[in-house]
Amino acid sequence: HQRVRFFHEIYTPCPKLDATITNDILTGKKQIHKVEIVSYDEIALQQVDQIFQDRFSVSCSWVTNREITRKQINKGTALAALCEHLSLDAKDCVAIGDNRNDLEMLQYAGTAIAMGNAITEIKQVCDVHCPSCEEHGVADAIRTLLQL
Repeated sequence: HQRVRFFHEIYTPCPKLDATITNDILTGKKQIHKVEIVSYDEIALQQVDQIFQDRFSVSCSWVTNREITRKQINKGTALAALCEHLSLDAKDCVAIGDNRNDLEMLQYAGTAIAMGNAITEIKQVCDVHCPSCEEHGVADAIRTLLQL
C-alpha cells in the first residue's frame, strides 16, 4: 500500500487516451518522456514487452511494472552522458543495480555491482555482489570500495 501511495503522489495518472490526446502526442503538442505501466497481470506485461520493444526502450524496476522511453534512453546512456560531461572514463565508474532498468548502466560502468536482491540477469553481468537492499547492500559496497 505504501508503494502505491508513493506512486500516486509523484505520478500523474493518464486520463483515458482519446483521439485528441493521442493526436497531441503524435504531433508533438504534448511530450511524453516516460510511460510507466503498473499491473499485476504478468501476461499483459509480457505483451507490453512484445508490442513496444522494437520501437522503444522497454525496461522494468520491479516485477509489476514496465518503463517505456525513447529508444536508446536508459541509465547506461545517462551514465555515458554524465561521464562525457565530467570528462570521466567509464572504467572509473561504479554502478549498483538490481533490475532490468539497470542493465545498460551496469554494462557501461567499469565496476558493476549487483544487489543481493538482483534478478539473475543482473547478477550475471556484474563483477561484484553485495547484500540486499534490506541488508544495507549499497552501504556495504561503498565501504568495500573505499577500502580498496
